[in-house]
Amino acid sequence: MRDVGYDRECEVPFLSGAFMFCRSDVLKRLGGFDERYFLYFEDADLCRRVQETHRTIYCPAAAVTHFWGRAAHRSWLFSWIFVQSAWRYFRRWGWKLY
Repeated sequence: MRDVGYDRECEVPFLSGAFMFCRSDVLKRLGGFDERYFLYFEDADLCRRVQETHRTIYCPAAAVTHFWGRAAHRSWLFSWIFVQSAWRYFRRWGWKLY
């Protein structure tokens, strides 16, 4: 989304689970985050489910600093968890080859 910039509100495909707001009635209706994702892709999955009836919006007025741990880059265990989550996500939402 580099073509949009960070200075204005815009619709985005997914939001980081590190910092997102959602109406509680929407979360309750969807059942919250899918517990099959231990880490990774749970935020993308939730955004896809939200987008079936609502929009996901980037709001430049809100700011947070997220210090990524990058665990999947440092640990085989977290790399494996990443692969499992990716497999679950793409099996659910489809594989797109360009």
